[in-house]
Amino acid sequence: MDNIENTKKEVEKIIRKWYEAATVMNLETFMELASDNFVLHNPGRAINGKREFEEFFHEYGKKSYGPVNLGEFHIEISKKGDMVYLYGTHIHSIMNGDVVSRKETWKQLVVFDKEDEKWKICAMSETNL
Repeated sequence: MDNIENTKKEVEKIIRKWYEAATVMNLETFMELASDNFVLHNPGRAINGKREFEEFFHEYGKKSYGPVNLGEFHIEISKKGDMVYLYGTHIHSIMNGDVVSRKETWKQLVVFDKEDEKWKICAMSETNL
């Protein structure tokens, strides 16, 4: 039981770090947390691999639109213990200067696997509600 709870805490820490990186648009942290075969499915776009993600990052303008925070979520671990699934929501606070102009809630599914004995994000799918 402790191992399951430790895995859940570790994965939660990783996704929170991912959203901290999204808030400040820190490519180095994204690359550290993503697996080599990372896949991102955004509305209208699929990104396959770290290299495509880096291109997307620069194409996106390296611009943060405001804080991104984890919303309600659940974590499930595969029966074999080799994959972890986090599903729920995250919230984008869209800034206009120093003022939050609106908040957007997104549904998400994040898949983790182990790479070099560390949990990494291998797939993420998200859509605006």
